[in-house]
Amino acid sequence: MAHIQFLRRTEVAKRFSIVESTSYLWQYEGFIVKPVLIGMRRVGFPKHEIDAIFEARMQGATSDEIRALVKRLEASRAFGLAAVPDEPERSAAVVVRKPKLVTVGGWTRAAK
Repeated sequence: MAHIQFLRRTEVAKRFSIVESTSYLWQYEGFIVKPVLIGMRRVGFPKHEIDAIFEARMQGATSDEIRALVKRLEASRAFGLAAVPDEPERSAAVVVRKPKLVTVGGWTRAAK
């Protein structure tokens, strides 16, 4: 079974020889992918995506080509195309229910 490796922002910055603040700018401008949530308060960048961007930069890709690559990588992530091939697909149905509200003495709260 293959595992996806994640890089922290500091590791991504070192990989591209930039400072962390520049990595935020590059993320905003579309030069690197957005991180994914890998824990309650932790995010990481999929290593294979950062490697693909690094390789494209090394081959002399233009800024527009990098942005297009980043969009493709994020889109494939959203649709599960970049999922680990050995892992079965899982679909999670999320049901969101609005709570019933009651007003007591001018205060509104969720009903029990």
